[in-house]
Parts: sequence; structure tokens; C-alpha cells
Amino acid sequence: MVETITGEGGQNFITHIDTENSTNYDGASVSEIVGELKKKGIVPAEIYGDTHYNSVSNIEELQEASIEMKGPVHPGSKEKSGKNQGFEIDLIAGKVICPMGVESKHFHRDPEGKVGASFPKEACSICTRKDICKPELRGKIYEARPENQILAKRRIKMEDPEYKRDIRKRNGVEGTISGLVRGQSWRRCRYRGKAKARLQAKIIGAAANVCRLHRLRRGQQRLKGRL
Repeated sequence: MVETITGEGGQNFITHIDTENSTNYDGASVSEIVGELKKKGIVPAEIYGDTHYNSVSNIEELQEASIEMKGPVHPGSKEKSGKNQGFEIDLIAGKVICPMGVESKHFHRDPEGKVGASFPKEACSICTRKDICKPELRGKIYEARPENQILAKRRIKMEDPEYKRDIRKRNGVEGTISGLVRGQSWRRCRYRGKAKARLQAKIIGAAANVCRLHRLRRGQQRLKGRL
């Protein structure tokens, strides 16, 4: 479900609502949603979503459409020990640099993006950090999957207090979903078949918009009466 975001005291409206199989990945629906919004002529400049929607593919795809995908991303994997911490991967130069500044002598990257590198045993044997790195007799063998730069930048941005406040705008949709469930029994379908379930969802969304429009107009009339 997608709804507009207005300023404080404004009235939001549902712009897209649909149903999907519980086994399907939510993030895959972003391109379809944006396509439907384009047909309606209400393409937003920003879309706020939860972690499932803020994938690398969705962020890149929306950037090409001049739409910014905002929200949290999955936290990066953390090493359980320090033996692989502090190493820098330079994909352009094709090398890995250890925390002591020694460059790898061999470098390899497989089709899945995993990096493998080995360091000279002469440097590892006299290194003061070998108790941490735990190199083999032939030298340190390093293996890792480089962090995606889009996700890395987003994780840094997520530490910004202003960005944290901004992405809270997405939280309002949870209240809308809760209201549709409690008020219109959205999670209980009265009909058999996915097509009828989708139709029911769209009717529920339209009914919610009619109620919101009525509240908006009634508020405007009251405001005129006070003037």
C-alpha cells in the first residue's frame, strides 16, 4: 500500500493498494507500484519504505527515474573476530591492503563478487599483528565480499539524526494499515480467489479515501464558518 505524505495537520490519501502472495518478496513490487503511479500521473519525488523495499536494485532503479528511495537498509555483516578487520579492498587497482599497509601479492574476484587475496609470507612472518590476523605458513589468505557502496553510503546516512527524523514519515502507513484492518476487515476476504481479493482491497482503499475526503471538506467548511 502507498499513501501520500502531507505536512502536519494535512490529509493523506491512498494512491495504491494491492494484495500479494505471502510467499512473495515485498521489495519486488516497487517497480510495478511506480509504474501504476506513473499511469495515474502522481509520480512522487521521494518514496519512503522499510528495509524490504530499500534494496540496491530498487534504489538504483528509482534513481534512474529521478525518484529517491528513502528508508533503512539491512545492517552490514560484522566479523566475529578481528582477523579480517581493517583490510581495505581496492577493486579498481585489484588489490587488498592489510592494516599494516602491506599490499596483497595475488588478487582474485569470482563472478559472485567474492574477493580472495594472499599476502607475502615474508611480511606476515615478522608482522606484529600476526596474532590477530592468524596467517597461514605461506602468508595471510584473505576472503571477503566487498560491501556495496550504495548500502555503505546509506548506512552512514542512517547515523545522521536529521535523516532518522525524516524517515519516520514512513511510520504513518502502519497506522493506515491498522485502520483498514480494524475498520474495513482488510485481512478477512469475503470472496474466493486472488482476483476477487484484489478487487476487495481496492474497494476498501477507495472507501477509505472517500471517508478522508469527507473529513477534509468538513474541516474546510468549519474553518470557513469561523472566518
